[in-house]
Amino acid sequence: MVRRHITWLSVAISVIVDVLLIAGGFNMAWWLRYIGGIGGTVGHTNFVPLASYAGMRNGLVLVMILVFVASGIYRMPRGRSFMIDASQLIQGILAALGLLVIALFIVRIPFSSRLLLGYSGVVVTALLLAARLLKRLIRQIFWRRGIGVLRVLVVGDGMAARDVMRDLLRNQASGRQLWGCLTLDPQRASGGLLVESGSPVVVPVRGSVDDLDAVMQAHNIRQVLIALPGSEGQATQRAVRTCQRRHVEFRLVPELYGIAARHITIDDSYSRPVLNIREPALNGQQQALKRALDIVLSTIVLMPVGLVVMLVIAVLIKLDSPGPVFFRQKRLSLDGSVFWLYKFRSMKVNAEAELARLQHMNEAQGPIFKMRDDPRLTRMGKWLRRTSLDELPQVINILLGEMSWVGPRPPIPSEVEHYEAWHRRRLGTTAGLTGLWQVSGRSLLSFEEMVKLDLYYVENWSILLDLKILIKTLPSVFTGKGAY
Repeated sequence: MVRRHITWLSVAISVIVDVLLIAGGFNMAWWLRYIGGIGGTVGHTNFVPLASYAGMRNGLVLVMILVFVASGIYRMPRGRSFMIDASQLIQGILAALGLLVIALFIVRIPFSSRLLLGYSGVVVTALLLAARLLKRLIRQIFWRRGIGVLRVLVVGDGMAARDVMRDLLRNQASGRQLWGCLTLDPQRASGGLLVESGSPVVVPVRGSVDDLDAVMQAHNIRQVLIALPGSEGQATQRAVRTCQRRHVEFRLVPELYGIAARHITIDDSYSRPVLNIREPALNGQQQALKRALDIVLSTIVLMPVGLVVMLVIAVLIKLDSPGPVFFRQKRLSLDGSVFWLYKFRSMKVNAEAELARLQHMNEAQGPIFKMRDDPRLTRMGKWLRRTSLDELPQVINILLGEMSWVGPRPPIPSEVEHYEAWHRRRLGTTAGLTGLWQVSGRSLLSFEEMVKLDLYYVENWSILLDLKILIKTLPSVFTGKGAY
């Protein structure tokens, strides 16, 4: 009950602050219009004192607060980005202003100034955004000192649970602290669970799922994330009832592997909540736009400077070791289509024949092979790999339409044979020379993390996202982070 009182007190303070800012913003807008003369000097005959606008000001305050409450602005969860919060706030302000304009047309106040209402919208928006940004900065300061941090317990230790734990570990600025997890297996109800989050992190195992009630009672657990497999429906129901009985905030984390979707929405037209999955973002005209960008960039790269660089690299490869300049390999792209991928040769001749004897030294997880000090690399090859210049001939693949500048890493057929069903969704778009996997750690990422980044890209594609990835690729190439 104390937590509920604290929550309501926080909401009440937020509402009071907003009331003061909205009213103050209206007063500032009146001053700018009638005293500051913004928008044209106001003559004595057209001057309207602030007191005459008290009704409009109070109406603006009331309508905005009601819209904010109805749209859930005071229930925004911690951890959301400032841009999302700002977007929802601006939508609420615009809705409130629209309702007020309609009301003014109905009431027909003779001295009402539409320009004043427009100024009020701008000033109030600036004040509310500034207040929320200041609040966010103050909260960050407190959170860094451990004040007001939300202690989170994850129920489960499977794939969905590990994913949500990884997110919590990476987003330390969200004010949520991963306190530990509960396991399905009572025999492992102690010790730690290794979670990959850039670097391995051991998450404490606080007991089994059956210990949830005792753990919440003994410790100050503020939020529970229930991430149990679909086959554990009864355990999930027990966990939900336990959280409800203890009045502890909880969230259900569904297993959605194999579903690549841009947005997941709730369809409430049925008797129970139903997930609505939209189609991937990249299709139709967007695919044509992406293709046009590929052609333009490839043409620029293959201008004289690029061709000279490729020629110099070719000469250095021939001088360094015997064998061809180029290496080609069968890879898979859109919908599993096979193509020949071209690279500058970075290994000794017949390097693929030696792969079998090196498999036990594989440093990568999943069906891919990665080895930091691969003995098959030539001297020139090590430098090419570190600078990613061995990938340069793939510009030809891009011009041929077999690849794109940005997209999932093109796998070899033998890798795909070991894919799980949800892994294959990364073949839902054209393979890329670079991608989210490359700008997020490259070989330092696990296979599972790489696939999830690829699925995110497929679901959320936009030209802006492609440009951001291309820009981020440059420092990744120069630093050579994760490249080997």
